[in-house]
Amino acid sequence: MITASIFGGIFDHFLKWIEEGVIFVINLAIQSIADAAGTVLGLLPDLPTAPSLSGSFLTWVSYGEYFFPVTYTLTLGATMLVLWFAYLVVAIPLRWFRIIPGDE
Repeated sequence: MITASIFGGIFDHFLKWIEEGVIFVINLAIQSIADAAGTVLGLLPDLPTAPSLSGSFLTWVSYGEYFFPVTYTLTLGATMLVLWFAYLVVAIPLRWFRIIPGDE
């Protein structure tokens, strides 16, 4: 009776060691992928700087911005996209717990 519990404890520790080893290998694989991506991205050349715009062109852009607010439109569109993707991420656990209906 006592030996069964001792062997069970040793077996549980052995399984924990295997689990930690698998997690360690997965972490090393993810780290090596990140290191490889960093090395490849480090080999890319620098981007050139954008050309400067003349003063009269910027004045006309300002007039156009007055009649059609491009900045506001882009901000609104980006906000809507971020909120939509946030909903898609939050909807996964909500569907899991059947709080919101899903495609069934």
